[in-house]
Amino acid sequence: MKYEEIWPQNKSEFERYMLGLIKGDGQVEDKRITITDGEKNFLEKIAKLVMKYLKLNPKIRKRKNVKAYTLRIYNKDYVKTVRANMTKEEIDVNFIRGFFDAEGTMYTYKQYLIIEMCSSNRKILEKISNALKQLKISSYIKRHKYFHKYRRKTYSKYILVIKRKESVTRFLRTIGLRHTKHLAKINPN
Repeated sequence: MKYEEIWPQNKSEFERYMLGLIKGDGQVEDKRITITDGEKNFLEKIAKLVMKYLKLNPKIRKRKNVKAYTLRIYNKDYVKTVRANMTKEEIDVNFIRGFFDAEGTMYTYKQYLIIEMCSSNRKILEKISNALKQLKISSYIKRHKYFHKYRRKTYSKYILVIKRKESVTRFLRTIGLRHTKHLAKINPN
């Protein structure tokens, strides 16, 4: 079965989507917001939507010494709006879409599709899990410890896992896919 890209359809949906994306792969600074990703074409789609819905002109640059690109949005008023909305942490479908595009992954294990979202912030994953439960998508959160060899320190990250077949199908139909890396896994041709 082919899955189509599901993008926000209006300014309000797009703003919620952006909050999730920024919460995952973004950085809020004094005068700008940056979002980093490994795929330039994904950031180009985001840039077009920023121009369409937010009426701002973002820039995309290749990062030095890494295979990544950064989308930069320079606007003090938008930075203030994002900061104010970030503190609320209201979780809805569009926020989850953005967060999944930033921190989500999909893979097949024993012929079953598994969906995961990763964060060092357990509380945000718990809120997402509760929102998914409202959509009848079952998930659980597991803790993963890892040792950072350069910092010589053990860290924990948390992983929200969706693995029941009906929950994975409901996630794909409700939350959907937008990122090229996810679409390539589900629509291989």
